[in-house]
Amino acid sequence: MYPRDAKKALEPFVKALREGPASGCPEACSAPYVGIPHAAWQRCRTELDKAFGEAARRWSKAPQIFLLAPLHKGQVDFEQPLKVYAPQDGTLAGSDWSIKLGTPSKLLPYVDFSDDICSEEASLEIAAPYLASLFPEAQICYLLCEGSCEKARNIVEIVRRDFPMAPVFLSNNRETDCARSWKEAFGS
Repeated sequence: MYPRDAKKALEPFVKALREGPASGCPEACSAPYVGIPHAAWQRCRTELDKAFGEAARRWSKAPQIFLLAPLHKGQVDFEQPLKVYAPQDGTLAGSDWSIKLGTPSKLLPYVDFSDDICSEEASLEIAAPYLASLFPEAQICYLLCEGSCEKARNIVEIVRRDFPMAPVFLSNNRETDCARSWKEAFGS
């Protein structure tokens, strides 16, 4: 999905961003989330640069970031209600980046943890080098939703109420609108 040295490939972009003039609030500031694509690096790099660049100007010191995405594997257990999954908290590392994963305690009743279920998701692979480069100290809450469910609505309500200043990235493929369950939870 992205080059082996993705973080290194971002260095000129990050340098220009830090040296450039600060812009005001990005367009997405008034929205409940910043939309980011997940597709092959070559297809969405320009859009990712724009979204993460604007977000970094606004929230460069954010201690908590939410990355919400669909679970592409689909429903895991058809005998159970739809769920929201997260990888285990801790450090997640790629070829040349690392990020701190952490789910706020207020969300724990609504999240099932599984590194296996959350593995190989393009939404994290494509965003992680940006998160590592632009928000190196932030704790990342990465959540994957199976589909429209009450747990997603509960999570969005808590994030809005208890983390109103935290950036929320919504990873979505525009062609398939695969993150529509999160969008529904936000009421958009």
